[in-house]
Amino acid sequence: MSVRAHGRITVPSGGTPVRATSNESDASDRVPCHSIMFQRNVSSETGRVYILKGSTAGFANVIAVLAAPTVGSTATGILASATFVANLSPNAFNLAEFYVDVETNDDGCIISSVRS
Repeated sequence: MSVRAHGRITVPSGGTPVRATSNESDASDRVPCHSIMFQRNVSSETGRVYILKGSTAGFANVIAVLAAPTVGSTATGILASATFVANLSPNAFNLAEFYVDVETNDDGCIISSVRS
């Protein structure tokens, strides 16, 4: 098993989802993984982050909502996160099928995954 950091995904314009693999050399390539974690990490951000399964904006594809960090939360370790795990099906997820959208322009999250 290997843990992989995919970096921070920043969404320049709310309502225009950004692929979770946008930091990869080819964002559309399959990135198989056993689990995925999305986590807020900038305490100055003010809006919600939406995790979507698919590229269409709107609540039909939202699978998680990450609240804005509270003041000082990065120092105390209280950060909103969402984790998805396929316990009985190794590498069942394709990170390239996930998207990040935001309520406030230029907000985002960090993403990591585990590959079996």
